[in-house]
Amino acid sequence: DRLSDWAVEHRVPLLALATHGHSSRRQNGLGSTAQQILERAATSLLLIPPSATPEQGEFSYRKLLVPLDGSCRAESVLPLASRIARAHGAEIVLVHVVPKADLLDNRTEQASDLCIGLAAHNERRAHEYLEELRDKLRGDGIVVSTMVAPSGDARTQLRQLAIDLRTDLIVLSSHGQSGLSDVPCGSVTEYLATHAPAPMLIVRPNFIHGCSAQAAKTMSIAESGQLPN
Repeated sequence: DRLSDWAVEHRVPLLALATHGHSSRRQNGLGSTAQQILERAATSLLLIPPSATPEQGEFSYRKLLVPLDGSCRAESVLPLASRIARAHGAEIVLVHVVPKADLLDNRTEQASDLCIGLAAHNERRAHEYLEELRDKLRGDGIVVSTMVAPSGDARTQLRQLAIDLRTDLIVLSSHGQSGLSDVPCGSVTEYLATHAPAPMLIVRPNFIHGCSAQAAKTMSIAESGQLPN
């Protein structure tokens, strides 16, 4: 509570902390302090698992994973991810997990065909969506690649992708498509915060990022308002 209150009082744009403290014996999930800050803090968070600490030398980000769900909230992290990538000479990987196409009653052959057609449509649109964003970022001189994951559980698929791609940093918005204002973060963000194998930068809607530390600041909760879908 004191850390969260201090961050609000001093208008801190970002809290950086380890996922586990020295007294924690947990291998997965978050330590008690990190968990409570995730649930209560109004500031953006950089969560760093102990396993991500470099053995020697300076650490640099080489590959950034940016999950997107088609919402403005999710896309709002792209300027920040671009600045990090440019500073470290890193690659950005834009990822979209195609939502599962399902119907209330899919037991008939007609319904099954409709689900298959809808899944194919969603996957095609996902490729087009990511390619548009990729072209914009490449225009700024950023190395960008895209991945469309098949329909399924976005949480587990994103975690596995982070492992397979040897991601150095996951950058994502605290809220995505659902944009529920009565929860501290969306279900995908919360899952990755407790299961991701790499450092994770959770960007709150009230975070304004500039090109330098002096330009970075936060707005009050009243000033931040709500972002559109």
